[in-house]
Amino acid sequence: MDSRDVDILVKMLLETDEIEKRIKEYEITEDAWFSSRALRDLLLMPLLQIGELTAHFKTEEPLSAFPKVPWKDIKGFRNVVVHGYGHIDLNVAWNTVIEGTEELRTELLENSEVREAYDRELNAQVVSDSLDLFYLINALPDEVE
Repeated sequence: MDSRDVDILVKMLLETDEIEKRIKEYEITEDAWFSSRALRDLLLMPLLQIGELTAHFKTEEPLSAFPKVPWKDIKGFRNVVVHGYGHIDLNVAWNTVIEGTEELRTELLENSEVREAYDRELNAQVVSDSLDLFYLINALPDEVE
């Protein structure tokens, strides 16, 4: 698969990670989803990113490599939210957040090339986070006696 397409698929996986992280961090329940626009926006942004990424594949290979992924629906959902083509059905949106992203994640991770690239990206993030902490600690002033 074209390396740029693999990178896009990895970015999609990272967005699903972000959704999961936000749900846990903000303790977003279904009730909270329906009662708080701010929490909905918090989860819709990564979904919009996933939808936007579908327009940037270099080749058609990802579309054919993952036939179970509803690519047109993903892009269509993004368009509805961004362009306000109509009222967003909050039930459908919640199901997309909870079930749709998990289904996308499962499908993409079944591909060994995508899985390996995703694992490399996660490892690079850990190293980067460790280096950031190292530099932060070294930037602290020496202890005064």
